[in-house]
Amino acid sequence: MSTKVETPIRAAARKGRAWTLPFNAVDPTGADDVMAVIKPTSGNPIEVIQVEVSSTVAGNLEPMVGTGALTGLTDVPCRNLGGGATQPKAEKGTGVDITGITQVGGQIGHYFLVADTPRVIDFPGGVRVEINESFALLWEVATGILSGNVTFFEIDEEDKN
Repeated sequence: MSTKVETPIRAAARKGRAWTLPFNAVDPTGADDVMAVIKPTSGNPIEVIQVEVSSTVAGNLEPMVGTGALTGLTDVPCRNLGGGATQPKAEKGTGVDITGITQVGGQIGHYFLVADTPRVIDFPGGVRVEINESFALLWEVATGILSGNVTFFEIDEEDKN
């Protein structure tokens, strides 16, 4: 007899609590600019599991977790992976130079992107983002147009007990 195990992302999607944040043709204004952010504001923390991204130029993408008040953020609707219309309880979106974020903890990673070559960055253990913290994507070079998605879900603390 086999037992089917449901992954956390599938369980969250089934409950309407898993999303992708799309970013399309974002053109940061300078080096070391934050260009996409998800900041849970109420409810439960989130877990980021994947970033899909491509750029028109080679460069380094640095995902990070930070705190602070966001400025320069344009709201972008998320795609609900469960098929519903429910949006996350979060500030989320893109911008060409989002400011107000102070990195907490260590760097999540430093990922090199080859020009015009899509890259999938998986976080096998997930990146947990607490309420009022931000998951942010920082683009290290001063040029390039970036497009992609950030996949994340709301952590159901009751499911963990």
